[in-house]
Amino acid sequence: MFLLPQFLPDSENLPPCPQISPQTFQVFHTWTIKYPHHLETLHLLRAISRFSSHLKAEAINTKRRVFSDGDFGTAYLFPLIHKCLSLPRYNEDLDEKDGAILQACRLACALFLAEIKRMFGINAVNSGLQTQKLRTYLANSKGHWGDLQPLKLWCLAMGGVESLGSLQVWYEHELREEGANMRLDSWEEVENKVKAILWFDECHTPLLVELGLGIKGVSGLNALGRRSYASHNSPLRG
Repeated sequence: MFLLPQFLPDSENLPPCPQISPQTFQVFHTWTIKYPHHLETLHLLRAISRFSSHLKAEAINTKRRVFSDGDFGTAYLFPLIHKCLSLPRYNEDLDEKDGAILQACRLACALFLAEIKRMFGINAVNSGLQTQKLRTYLANSKGHWGDLQPLKLWCLAMGGVESLGSLQVWYEHELREEGANMRLDSWEEVENKVKAILWFDECHTPLLVELGLGIKGVSGLNALGRRSYASHNSPLRG
């Protein structure tokens, strides 16, 4: 466990996030109903979203000079990563599938922050072990997400952009399958669903675009990535 910086900014004083999308509001609302005694993960998602919004504004105001400020990066990022690592690994009041959902979200948050750490020149831990664990939790909770499906799609995207080789192929397959289950007609719709949960364009969008190229290549999507579900050969249906 790494030490927290001596000076920690008061995250409660950060500017409020822009209004969240109806999809994200529904996901958060569903979480409070499904896991009323496990809101720490939801608080973590909100804290990261607030930091991301603040960082976007700072990047514009400083013409990206903020990414050269290591003190700024560590002061905000390390407490968030500490929260990721501090969440319980086991919850005795939840069954295996529900517990796996909580762990998948925790790891996806850690992977989200890893890419932002790299933008500040802070060495992020190798994501290989985390993406492997995330795969296990996603596999163990398959078919159990219900109205939290958009959150699962986001977790799959975080695992996909941070993985390599055969593991990335697994994430690509699961993203196609989940897109089909959600009745999404194109990769662009998948991207929009993912970005509505939690996103930092500058570092995550190029990786997601690259991941999408692999999915389109396997799926046979056209350049716009659109094909109607009326077709029995819909690529997202695999």
